[in-house]
Amino acid sequence: MTRTWWLMQGEVRVGELREYGVDQPTFLCHFAPGPGWDGVSGLFEAWAAGAGV
Repeated sequence: MTRTWWLMQGEVRVGELREYGVDQPTFLCHFAPGPGWDGVSGLFEAWAAGAGV
């Protein structure tokens, strides 16, 4: 069974996580940007830069 989660900011869908596997306790997902992605993408890019990703 494949699950899908929406990432929301208020009423705006930022993106969607689509499960492709499980490695307990972690769900493995693909990310697809949504209509609100442009407004928050800088936050995720800053986090990734700080985390060395």
